[in-house]
Amino acid sequence: MRAKIKRNLNHLQTLIKTQAPAEKILENDIEFHRLLASACCNPMVEKIYNFIMDSLRASISNTHRHQNGEYVLNAHQSIYEIICEKDYQGIESCIKKSIDIWYKLQD
Repeated sequence: MRAKIKRNLNHLQTLIKTQAPAEKILENDIEFHRLLASACCNPMVEKIYNFIMDSLRASISNTHRHQNGEYVLNAHQSIYEIICEKDYQGIESCIKKSIDIWYKLQD
């Protein structure tokens, strides 16, 4: 699963470098979260997580109007590093930072 997440991040970097449309970056963003949900290896958690992501899609789309994917990349790379390093103590702070950015980009 880490390899799939890494490919997603690499694809996001390409999208940013080529100044891809916000919709393409949004799709990559959603896919990243679907990969995280799948990585839980718990079908119930995966369904709930995907439901939440679907419910928040419009809000997430709105955040992409205020960026070119750079905030998404930074947040997703931080989450990926936490997973790879198995830094369970750092995950809460990492997710809080990600959510704080998401809220700020809602304006």
